[in-house]
Amino acid sequence: MNLDKTLSLAAVLFIVAGLGSANSQTIRHFKDWQATCDAGGNCKGFVVDTRRNNTEATYRLEIARKSGRDAFWTISFVILGDEPRTYEPFHVSVDFEPPLQIEPDEGYRVGARTDTYDIISAPKGNGLMALFARGNRAFFNFLNTRGQETAARFSLKGFKASLLWIDEQQNRLQSPRLTGKIEPASNQTGTGQVNPFTSGNSIILSPDRIPPAIEKLHFADGECEPSDRPPLEGFGFESAQVDKDNTLYLIPCFAGAYNVVYRAYLKSFNDTARQLLFARYSDETGWTGTKELMNISYDAKTGTLTAFSKARGLGDCGSTSRYKWTGYAFKMTEYRYWGKCDGTRLSSDWPVIYPPAKRK
Repeated sequence: MNLDKTLSLAAVLFIVAGLGSANSQTIRHFKDWQATCDAGGNCKGFVVDTRRNNTEATYRLEIARKSGRDAFWTISFVILGDEPRTYEPFHVSVDFEPPLQIEPDEGYRVGARTDTYDIISAPKGNGLMALFARGNRAFFNFLNTRGQETAARFSLKGFKASLLWIDEQQNRLQSPRLTGKIEPASNQTGTGQVNPFTSGNSIILSPDRIPPAIEKLHFADGECEPSDRPPLEGFGFESAQVDKDNTLYLIPCFAGAYNVVYRAYLKSFNDTARQLLFARYSDETGWTGTKELMNISYDAKTGTLTAFSKARGLGDCGSTSRYKWTGYAFKMTEYRYWGKCDGTRLSSDWPVIYPPAKRK
């Protein structure tokens, strides 16, 4: 057995041992899922993604419910051997349906164990429970700290049987598959990173808090979707004061299957507003200008704006870009691009086309 397979097997054994060590009860198997209850009546069902991947990490999807007639289900995503960007959203899809975005602090939080990510939004948790019950496979997509897009894949065969067995153990047959809201403990992510959207000078806004001047610009051309209806319902409107005179607003315009398209605006101290423009590259058109960026995030501490545009769901082609606040606009500092959707490269391996390589 080679080293890679040995490490993967060890990780799986570690997961199972960690679940079973707290009590001596036998773990029950239901197709690809397993379930267990401890002596106190606290139960969980879980499935492990044992496929080999670029990080050699192991992932687990866990559905749990404590004892008690009023206890709700909880959904957790456990990661061993990888570090997600905890200020970025997860995307969860079932059977290749359009993904559901789970936002940091509003949709998920890092648990007491720094490798556990708990879904804390009850509406999204309930939606996932319904999708899991009628699906065959679930996909959790996220960016790790190296900027690599990672997809964990979980079989849902045995999911319903595992939860039914837990219902029997807890004497809660025919109880609803509902999750409960978990209040965020703090703005700390649990990995030592601070969420730039909820700390320092950056906040998440609801649609009714967007200044009228910004809102007028945003909907002027009629291309952006309404913010109070799907697919943009529930998305955060980000705001950050970039300097003493200017405030940045990042507002989603529309959402596709694997990209959320944003527009960026600045509002000055005298309430004047303007839209920001950015450079964009493709093999077909070369360099052009755009008023839209995909999957953006802003680091208020460093004044850096980043964007990640996927040309398809696998994330093996597209572009990533970085911009630095200069006092008037955001200057491009790096642009990576790969136009061949051939499955050969992750985003961290895409060539840097700006700044251009220095001639020797």
